[in-house]
Amino acid sequence: MADMTDNPMLLRLAAYRLEHDLSFEELAAQMDEAGYPVRARSLHLALTNRLQTAPRERTLYKIAQFVTTMVIRRRKAKRTRRAA
Repeated sequence: MADMTDNPMLLRLAAYRLEHDLSFEELAAQMDEAGYPVRARSLHLALTNRLQTAPRERTLYKIAQFVTTMVIRRRKAKRTRRAA
């Protein structure tokens, strides 16, 4: 079985989902809005360690890109708050 703890991007996405109290459907919608569509079911399987194999490479790529943009958005938000 694939282990989520082997991939820091999956851990960060799982933490983001929990921090913002998002369902898998809401997280999938946010990722779709950001331009990285992943099905809610795929996210559920990947983030709850229920995959029998590693996530597909393209799914991991989309997750990595979303997590990267998520970090960039946080930094911009912090700069905006400090400037105000």
